[in-house]
Amino acid sequence: MQITVQGEASESLAPTRATVTANVQAQDLDPAAAKARMSASTAIIHASLSALAETENTPVESWSMGATTTWTSRPWKEDGSQGSPVHYAQTTFIAVFTNFEAVSEWMEQQSNLDSVELPEVSWGLSDHEHDTVTSRVRALAVRNAKAKALEYARAAQFSSVEFIEIADVGLLNSATAESASYGMMRSAKMDSVTVRPQDITVSASVQARFTAKA
Repeated sequence: MQITVQGEASESLAPTRATVTANVQAQDLDPAAAKARMSASTAIIHASLSALAETENTPVESWSMGATTTWTSRPWKEDGSQGSPVHYAQTTFIAVFTNFEAVSEWMEQQSNLDSVELPEVSWGLSDHEHDTVTSRVRALAVRNAKAKALEYARAAQFSSVEFIEIADVGLLNSATAESASYGMMRSAKMDSVTVRPQDITVSASVQARFTAKA
């Protein structure tokens, strides 16, 4: 007799990385003024991240600044006519912090700048930590599949099971199934400028086919 089951496992743990996105977007009827306002705030953020990155035991693992984009739109008025052109200038910073107290301090400083929006913080792990946990959780998912198959086998009066096949979810059958999920990064909206780390859940699902032994 063959038995096909799906094994699952997950592990929750505290994050070790906080990724902050800072959007700088200015608008004005004068294109030069819009770009100047954006540039003023951009220069302050750039300087602050550069300074933090150069300190001993820096709380910033990495950071980057996106390209500047500009565009123009003409808003519609209530009477159906279009208003004067409004010019926009925007850029985005992404910074990865390893010290969560430093995250709150830095966000508080930047939140008072003109045209700056700090929408949320994404909590995560380092690549090495994520790979290590993912490997552990995958192994647990395989054990879960075998334990489940053994329960079915014993209920059918068999004493043991042996692996025939094991695969990611959906690969043992032709039917469409959701892909296995090996990790998830959680995001949290800001509560004022106080950030609260949220646990990371790393999960894995596998499908396995066994033969039942008497």
